[in-house]
Amino acid sequence: MSYSVQQKFNPTVIVEGSGAYRLKQDVIVVLQDGVARLLGLNRGKFYGLDTVGTKMLMLLLDRNPEETAQAIANEYGVTKEQVQADANKLLHDLQRKQLIDQLPQLQHPKLPSYLTISVLLTLAWISIRTLGWTRTIRLWRRWQRSTTYKVPDKEAVQAVDALVREGAAKYPLLPMACKERALVGWQILKTTFHFPAELVVGINLYPFQAHAWVECGSWTVTDNQSNCENFIAAARYS
Repeated sequence: MSYSVQQKFNPTVIVEGSGAYRLKQDVIVVLQDGVARLLGLNRGKFYGLDTVGTKMLMLLLDRNPEETAQAIANEYGVTKEQVQADANKLLHDLQRKQLIDQLPQLQHPKLPSYLTISVLLTLAWISIRTLGWTRTIRLWRRWQRSTTYKVPDKEAVQAVDALVREGAAKYPLLPMACKERALVGWQILKTTFHFPAELVVGINLYPFQAHAWVECGSWTVTDNQSNCENFIAAARYS
């Protein structure tokens, strides 16, 4: 690994992460002066990493390998393929020395069918026009029983976005606007996937316009981010 390193880590001890890999139960990482030393408590052995290897390990403990490779490629101005090759070698060495484990990939719930999307869009259209916006939000929140949410997954979030948008575009009975799309997308992300999504209502004063969309993690759902950036967020519903 031959990258130009410009960052140091504060001295600290890492015992676990939340990414695709985790340390073995008897392993801790000591960070000092930008480098990591892995201590296997049961075996009483130290293993040292260089600065780039340390950065890779810290990212792999908090992200998946693809996100790790992209982040390092962006930071150090190298190709993603080069980083992936280096990361694979590092992971192989760490696993061979029994220092880390790969976590099983989470199985996300199945996406709703287009029939389900049509039913939800119909309910959204009717409830907004008969109950009003505030009462509709209050009613739909009653379905959202979960208080423990998962870290949003890019692939799942984008799949919900595409499903809702396509379902609304092809809906044959009623005209579906941003409010219906946002309400349905928000509901699916929170009740089916248990992601911490927010329904956002924005306004544009000149000329006056209102718009609704959903934010989940760093992603904009049910509309293009470029469209939503033209509006000032006036209300958020978590």
